[in-house]
Amino acid sequence: MVQPDITQWPIYQLSKNRDQLVEGVIAESMEKLYSGIALKDLALVADTYFQERRRMTEEPWKVDPPDEEAFFKQLKRDLQGAAAGNEGDPAKARELLHLLVERYTNEIVGSFKQRTYRLARGLANFGFARLFNTFSKDLLRPISVQQQQLMTRMQITGAIDQVRHLATKGTIILLPTHFSNLDSIVVGWAIEALGLPPFTYGAGINLFGHPLLSYFMHRLGAYRVDRRKKTKLYLTVLKTYAEYIVRQGAHTLFFPGGTRSRSGGIETRLKLGLLGTTIEAQRRLILENPEKPHTLYVVPLVMSYHNVLEGQPLIEQHLKKEGKQQYVLVKDDFRNLNKTSKFVWNFIRNASGMAFSFGEPRDLFGNRLNEDGRSIDQHGRLVNLADYFRHGGDITQDFQRNQAYTRLLGEHVLKEYYSINIVFNSHLVAFAAFEYIYQKEGIDKYRLFTREQANLIIPEGKFLEIVDRLLNKLKEMERQGRVKLAVHMRKSVSEIVREGIANLSGYHVKKPIVRTENGHITTENIKLLYYYHNRLNGYELHRFIF
Repeated sequence: MVQPDITQWPIYQLSKNRDQLVEGVIAESMEKLYSGIALKDLALVADTYFQERRRMTEEPWKVDPPDEEAFFKQLKRDLQGAAAGNEGDPAKARELLHLLVERYTNEIVGSFKQRTYRLARGLANFGFARLFNTFSKDLLRPISVQQQQLMTRMQITGAIDQVRHLATKGTIILLPTHFSNLDSIVVGWAIEALGLPPFTYGAGINLFGHPLLSYFMHRLGAYRVDRRKKTKLYLTVLKTYAEYIVRQGAHTLFFPGGTRSRSGGIETRLKLGLLGTTIEAQRRLILENPEKPHTLYVVPLVMSYHNVLEGQPLIEQHLKKEGKQQYVLVKDDFRNLNKTSKFVWNFIRNASGMAFSFGEPRDLFGNRLNEDGRSIDQHGRLVNLADYFRHGGDITQDFQRNQAYTRLLGEHVLKEYYSINIVFNSHLVAFAAFEYIYQKEGIDKYRLFTREQANLIIPEGKFLEIVDRLLNKLKEMERQGRVKLAVHMRKSVSEIVREGIANLSGYHVKKPIVRTENGHITTENIKLLYYYHNRLNGYELHRFIF
């Protein structure tokens, strides 16, 4: 552990001084929102009220506070009273604005409990060690031995030593890809395995409706994000909180895709709202110490695994949205405890692995870092971060400039995702199978999804030929630093195909890829095959099918 004393962790200190944290976020949010013009402030409150009433009517969730209805009814009455007259009531306008800011802040702010962390760490080490070791004599071995085997199965690669070192020099901003609601759990384990203190992160407020997840997330630094809320007031409080905790030195995890990938592919577009808060946080840290500021380090992370618990509902959502049909929320398997348990069971039975690929840490502007964590240019010369924020010699606040820096940061992260992505055999066979069927049939994919799937056959010899061709191309790309291949991809083509099909068949009832009685390749669920195929989108591999 790079910092063994839990009481010195920023996440612990923030939770210990929670009242001070809440007060700080409220004060800074009010500074950004309060105009001092009564009618303008009341209009902001009124807009929040009307949007919240619509959300409560059209999209209520069980996790919503029980006093929500009463709160907003009272807010409406107070709002009507404060708006009386031509200029409104300035004192009442500020009071109502403060009331909403305080409510949202308390809703968002997370906490950290030392005892719960120790419990979760023990359970994770024990559980994951068994999760990735089959039921055999391995389970009779000491947990330390199983942990070593687990580290082998769950590949953690990339700039690991540099990340550990930089965690003692500044604040890590970890930016993972996002495929499943289980991501937060497995990323937390990877962070623990690297000996890093726990990271704070934003979790969808819907996840707090799951009793077990809620218990741990409430106590392990997760803060709540309600993506239904789009008002200026709520988003300002959320971004202020994210910026505030980063300035306090809390290592932070953002899912810059904003939500799980519906298509199954690596993110092609990032939501830059929360990520943009890091730019302003860095500016303010520079103001505190222009000569040697506390630095924020960006670390992209790509996770790879064979199965996604929510794959079926996610691809259904993607196709409905992409197909320009009315967007309908499909029931998420993650909410079904029985299906979740079955998924975990199949993980154990099939000994499926995971991989975590950490990108090279950079500063927020894409500069590399020396051993001291200082930013350097391409010639190895020190870079003064303050210069990125100067105008006329002074360090200034510039919203448009920050937006430009955030866009450049997003572009860097997206590019890095593809180069550090670890390809699994399941990804390769899914891509080869769907792309062959799609190109051979020569029809729109939506029509393809309605075809009789029993007739979608790929001769075994042809399939092995395609996989071999794609594998050689991927190896060439790996030599060029454009992608990475999992360790198991060093086997023969026939072994890769056999294991890839087995890995994709581990959970889903209707399997995305199967063999026929004659040994040929077909699918029982072409939509799901498409979902897993999409993991290799972006590499132009479709050009090498025929």
